[in-house]
Amino acid sequence: MEEQQKAHFRRLYFKALTITLGIGFLLMALGYGVITSMLGGLNRAELDEGNLSVSGQYGDNRIMNIALYGVDSRNQDFEGRSDAIMIASINGRTGKIKLI
Repeated sequence: MEEQQKAHFRRLYFKALTITLGIGFLLMALGYGVITSMLGGLNRAELDEGNLSVSGQYGDNRIMNIALYGVDSRNQDFEGRSDAIMIASINGRTGKIKLI
């Protein structure tokens, strides 16, 4: 009798494990599909990194903070909202740049 119970619980355990893994796989596939569909609708623009520079003079002991905004816009009619905000802090004395 005890062997039959062990075999029954073993079958039940493997059924539950198979169902759980199957549901997990389906949820991951669904999430992947949603994310790729969302990313496919974004308009991307190439950035010329050679054209980037910081202009203007500032003193040796001065710290300059520059706000950097990422704009979320899905079509050409909508101006978008800022979806990422970073602060670039430039230390004129040490020459270090930090992003916050």
